[in-house]
Order: sequence, then structure tokens, then C-alpha cells
Amino acid sequence: MADWILKDPRMTSKDGMSFSISFPGEGRYECSVTGLRFETTAETTITYRYCSWDQYFPDITRRGWSPASSLFDIKVTGAELAAIQIPHFLCIDGKPCKNEFRFFHMEEEGDNCTVLDPSLVFSKYAVLLKPTFTLIGFVQSIRRMFPVHGIVIIFRAHVAKLTLHVYLIPNSRDIEKVVQSHEKNHHSVEINKPPQTRPLRFGQKYSLKTKSSSVIIPEILEFYYLSSSQRQSYCEVCTNDINIAVDLKFLECSPHRDICIWECVLKPEDMQIQPLKEDESESVEEKHFMDKYKSEIIQRLTNPEPILDHLLSKLYITDEEYDRIRSRDEYQEKNRELYKVSRSWSSKGKDVFYMILRKKNPHFVRSLEEK
Repeated sequence: MADWILKDPRMTSKDGMSFSISFPGEGRYECSVTGLRFETTAETTITYRYCSWDQYFPDITRRGWSPASSLFDIKVTGAELAAIQIPHFLCIDGKPCKNEFRFFHMEEEGDNCTVLDPSLVFSKYAVLLKPTFTLIGFVQSIRRMFPVHGIVIIFRAHVAKLTLHVYLIPNSRDIEKVVQSHEKNHHSVEINKPPQTRPLRFGQKYSLKTKSSSVIIPEILEFYYLSSSQRQSYCEVCTNDINIAVDLKFLECSPHRDICIWECVLKPEDMQIQPLKEDESESVEEKHFMDKYKSEIIQRLTNPEPILDHLLSKLYITDEEYDRIRSRDEYQEKNRELYKVSRSWSSKGKDVFYMILRKKNPHFVRSLEEK
């Protein structure tokens, strides 16, 4: 049988979760971003996007099923597909019984959810022949939950101390992408280490350990499925010494003995990070930090003067505006006046505000970002 032809899709949304791809004729094609595989019979154009399981979760669990892949909304223009293969994150050896799996499915017309028998189930893919669309995802029986392929992703956060965010998630590309986007929006930098874990189980607790003097909060994560629309749990690792290596190890919590499911060593050079430049104009997130947390900043920023001094030195406020803001008696009034002045700013000015606030009040910024 012919090999799969890897094709790059065109992204059709700013969040990078929607795609379009065209195929010239009969063939076997794989999307380089999502891992979806399409068997075509003629010229075809396919649009598809990642969806959240959230609104369907109560229904599928009531029927005795649990998500085992990303959920996709797929539309086909042109010839019908001969088959689709959806990547899953289950650890499946040999030839499993197909009764343990289904495809969750919803037709374009109506809102009735159905489950379909898979045509074939492989170690990394589930196959459905002659599929109809739009909404489709792979599910497993709750009565026999298979182990899960997991990955660990590590980010160095832009804060005063050396701070790492260590995620333990299912090997699902939509969840991985959402985590990466969230951390990137907060200027964190991913540290490239082998991510694959030993097989994991939903409902199992895993502890992150180190022999270094680092502080880990929380030390224990309960591993369970959170859809891509939900904030994923992580362990925060903090240390004052960036010149020593940090060893990390995830252990499966067991009454008898803890079992190592992943480990790595972060050398000092792995954790180096370039400081943010104050004239960088990249936005913090689609809705800027300063706008997103306006109410909290006005009510809780008790000492705005250092920020005003910095904004004045960078010419984002005038001497007159500086004096007017400082003349207010209460800090909330000072903050409200500052927000009035900021209406004329571009995103560059808001970025400067964010960076000086993070420098002067890192704990306050972190408390907002982790809400």
C-alpha cells in the first residue's frame, strides 16, 4: 500500500486551531499539523478545526464513553472520502476488541449525537470508512480504560527568579498547542527535552521530584483528561540559583513503591532566557493583559508611582498627565486616571506597562495570570 503523503494545511484562524487543505485527486494524505489522515478518491477540499469536548462530555459519559482523541469539526467539498484516520492517545497493543471503542459523531443537520463502530483500530490511529461529517472524535469504554500516551512540556517563565512550568498532559496535539500558545502569550520559553512518558492512567496521581534545592508547588498532580478549552494543570518549580543543574522526575504514586515514568536533567544553559526588551511590540495576548485585568489592576495596584515614573521617562505620559495622576488621593483613583490616559496608547505602550508591572510586582502579575 502506498505511503502517506505529508501535506501542510493552510491555517484559517488566528488561534491556529482551524485549517483548510486541498488534494489534487486520489491518494493517501496526512495533515502535518493535526496528524489527521485522509484517503481521497478524487479532487477534494477539506476544512476542519479542533473543537472542545466540554459540551458533549456529560452525554458521552452517561453513555459509558470517554474521550480518546481530539474532537474535530470537518467539512468536505468535492468527492467523498474513502476513509479517515484519527490519531488517538491510547496505548494499544496487538488487536484490541473493537467493542471497546466508538466514534462520537454528529451530523451537520440537527444536534443528535451518535456513536459509530470503528472500521479498524491501530496502535496510533482509529479508522472510519466512508465517513460522513461534521463533528467526529474517538472514544473508549469507561468499563475498560486503556493506558494513555503522555508527554511532559517544560517552560521557563519570564519572572525574577528561575521559574519553570512543568506540564503532564495526554499526547494530544490540540492540548499541546493550547498549552504552548498560553505560555507563549506570557513570554515563557519552551525548554526542549524528550517529552514522552511511560504509559499513564487517568485518575492516577503523579509526583514531581528533584534532588536540587528547588521548591515545587504543587508536588502532586492528578492526571485526568481536560479538553483544550480548559486550563491545564502544571507544577511550578522555583529556585534562586540559575547556575546549577536541576533534575526532574515524575513518579507514579503507589502504596508499595513509586515508579518513575519520566525524568530529565536541565543544565544551566538549558534554562538561559533572553530578557524582554522594553520596545518589543508583540502583544501579550489577543486581549491585552492591561485590558483583560483592568478591574483587578484598578482595585489592587496599591503603588502605581514607580510605573508612572517609568512611563514618563519613556514619554508614554506627559508631565501634565503625570502630575494629574499623582494628585489623586486614593490609589484606585490614580489607577483610573492612568487608564484614561492609556486610551491613546498603542499595544507598544501597554506592553511597556505590562513589563514594568511584572518587574515591580511579579507576584501580583502571576496571581492574575493564573486565575
